[in-house]
Amino acid sequence: MSGNGSGQESTGRLTRTVGARTQRLVYGELTPAALRDEMSLTTRIDLAHVVMLVEQGLLGRADAARLLRTVSALRAQDYAPLRERPAPRGVYLMYEGWLSGVLGEEIGGRLHTGRSRNDLKATATALKLRGWAAETLSDAVRLEAVLLSRARAYRDVVMPVYTHFQAAMPVTYGHYLTGVALALGRDITAAQQAAEGLDVSPLGAGAVAGSDLAIAPERVAGLLGFDRANPHALDAVATRDVPLRLLAAFSGLAVTLSRLAADLQLWSTAEFGFLTFPDRLVGGSSAMPQKRNAFLLEHVKAKAGLAIGAWTAAAGAMKSAPFTNTIEVGTEAVGAMWPGLRAAADAVLLCQSLVGGARPVPERMADRAAAGFVTATTVANRLVAHGVPFRSAHHRVGDAVRRAVEQGSTGLGGLELPPGIPPEAGADLPLPQAVAALRYGGGPGAFDVSFDRARSAMESHGAWCAGLRRRERAANAELEAAVARLSTAGTPWLALVESNTTGTGRRFCAAARDRGMRPVVLTRDPERYPYLAQDGVEVRVLDTGDAAAVLAACADLAGDAGLAGVTSSSEYFIATAAATATALGLPAPDAAAVERCRDKARQRELLAAAGVGVPQAREVGDAAGAEAAAREIGLPVVVKPVSGSGSIGVRLCADAADAGQWAAALLAGPAAGAGRVLVQEYVTGPEFSVETFDDTVVTVVGKRLGDLPHFVEMGHDLPARAPDADLAALGRETVRALTALGLGWGAAHTELRMAARGPVVIEVNPRLGGGMIPVALRDATGVDLVDAAIARAGGQPVPDTAARPGHAAIRFLAAPHGGTVTALADPGPALAVPGVTGVQYTVAPGDLVTISHSFKDRLGCVIGTGADADGAVRAAERAVALLGADLAG
Repeated sequence: MSGNGSGQESTGRLTRTVGARTQRLVYGELTPAALRDEMSLTTRIDLAHVVMLVEQGLLGRADAARLLRTVSALRAQDYAPLRERPAPRGVYLMYEGWLSGVLGEEIGGRLHTGRSRNDLKATATALKLRGWAAETLSDAVRLEAVLLSRARAYRDVVMPVYTHFQAAMPVTYGHYLTGVALALGRDITAAQQAAEGLDVSPLGAGAVAGSDLAIAPERVAGLLGFDRANPHALDAVATRDVPLRLLAAFSGLAVTLSRLAADLQLWSTAEFGFLTFPDRLVGGSSAMPQKRNAFLLEHVKAKAGLAIGAWTAAAGAMKSAPFTNTIEVGTEAVGAMWPGLRAAADAVLLCQSLVGGARPVPERMADRAAAGFVTATTVANRLVAHGVPFRSAHHRVGDAVRRAVEQGSTGLGGLELPPGIPPEAGADLPLPQAVAALRYGGGPGAFDVSFDRARSAMESHGAWCAGLRRRERAANAELEAAVARLSTAGTPWLALVESNTTGTGRRFCAAARDRGMRPVVLTRDPERYPYLAQDGVEVRVLDTGDAAAVLAACADLAGDAGLAGVTSSSEYFIATAAATATALGLPAPDAAAVERCRDKARQRELLAAAGVGVPQAREVGDAAGAEAAAREIGLPVVVKPVSGSGSIGVRLCADAADAGQWAAALLAGPAAGAGRVLVQEYVTGPEFSVETFDDTVVTVVGKRLGDLPHFVEMGHDLPARAPDADLAALGRETVRALTALGLGWGAAHTELRMAARGPVVIEVNPRLGGGMIPVALRDATGVDLVDAAIARAGGQPVPDTAARPGHAAIRFLAAPHGGTVTALADPGPALAVPGVTGVQYTVAPGDLVTISHSFKDRLGCVIGTGADADGAVRAAERAVALLGADLAG
């Protein structure tokens, strides 16, 4: 079923198709992006549909497995096999024809069993809108957070509020922003209520009247993340009222933001001077060098018009269309909606930056408030409190304002008081006092009441978005698991006990698949690892702190399709994985040796006994012991937990009292190991890590540390720039350390300092290096330690890990302070730097960053490669300078 290039294609009933020009008008230009946009939704629906067909006995498992594998491979190839194919009757029929060409009509032709393009298209529209709504509503909640963060910061900055463009009463900039946040919150509520209509799946409705095949629409709905299937076929394919309501709600949201933008633009003019924007949020003029145009606000104002226009166009296309499946409704109206939805989303993102970047000018605001007589109503109300009728008070104060203006004054000193009224009743109030008095009826004096209401709404909106994301992730995981069960029957498992969160955990799963194994992650909390749902990695939820539970879960996997191996990318679970693998007779390092390494005090004792160069150290259990150990070893000293990683809790202490205080803090926190901490000699000299596989040195990495007294790694250079003799000595001492500890199986990451007395081993970690070191090594040299680790754990031949030429540099983006991430710089420019092979943020907007003086302070990283060390460093440092994060609070 493919086009023959002459505009002809047989579908049985029809023998000719529309011409090329009409095809372009009706179906549009089939760019790679447009193809991906449509096919990613279609194939996701296909996977769920095939699973249902098998479960309902409408499709055989063998045929389903071939279909699922072919569709999954097409997705992995980003639909490249479809890009040059003609599509005279649309993308779907072109794709179905390709499937039949690859698999034969007997298999490819079964995909469309029990459905129609009508319900398929309606379902794809709902999925696309749901994904867009989840992302955009999350962005809107982040804008709520920015508004409220700025409101709290500026709750005492007094300004005039205006009515009819005239100064009216005194408020604060924080009060104004809270009001906008409340209005935005109602818009978000309306949009979320509209989006709830996307919980209903149209699939199963068929062309217009359901099916006489025993399909199970509820099952497909669940696999796609819908709450339920539509019980009425005609309603399912005839209507697009939910998208129209969603657009209406977002049009209202855009209107609110346009009003905010109008105020901010007016107040940022020189004539008002209430606000300033940083250079990154303003533009200049091609002709007038003095200009600082807040042009982004004009974009925000215009976006509301685009959204309203899109709603008008979509509603107009739907008007008077028959109540059934029609092109006017399903194609033209929906197509008209997207520019409006995107405009509203753009307005939200722009306002995040604009509100976060705007800075009030308190002196100018206060001057304008005073000049505008904004306390006049308050003075009149004070007279009322002394028995003067309001209208009489209003006239008296108004008369005083008139005389003050005539005299060029901004005070109400000429107010004539009725007999018996004390003079203080007519005195002009200081602005802060006048604001504080406005505590009734929602005035700025009751800031906490309105702020708490807005914050509560924001938290409710955030919980709604989080719930939607959880349901989406759960559905994706269930779908991927079902697909895996059907398409990979007989493929052995590779069990991964937990995962690291910022390094190579995701690559472990990909490498297992590349080697023909099915990765399954054993974890307490799958939501810690978003990539699981994104990549369709199967999960078993259990208490991974219980070794017996881990062993039982792995034994079950072994009895299913077979278990190739058990390992972990998390330092905290390597010993558990090793013990489990050993118990099941699978490849594993010495579990006892791994466990010994986790205790840094015990590790150091074993190394010292074997004559390996190590720092002096004392294990202590209280502050007094730490002080005594520091004096004995010699100051300064390093105080750190006996277990842990990533520089968590590691600190250089300059005097004994400092050592005691830090030891006490560690002993009181979760980082202490059974009431013990380590006081260790501070070894001076450059720091390195040696990456080994089995007992062979792969590379030596030069480390770049942040500022003392902490030891946060801010960069890696590999191979390290050091004399060959030093590199060789570091390697030899590392191998001696591995031998002394009983290691030498698989990957190890050893940290050393090159002191005047020679290499000193700081600690040995029985795992791959962190901080993206394995990825940088692969990008620079082609040596893939992740693949080697998976091969070793799965009992497969290990690829060559011998050192090869190549240079790489890793640089990290550090958080300047704590706060909530409100925006991240576009990573595109950094990735475009020549030599850069990787750019990654480890946080997302909405994440809370707290400074811990460990690897957790890093917000992202870049990897640069080059023909020499200087080239790699230049690439990485250029790229990391292009990254950035806005932190509020």
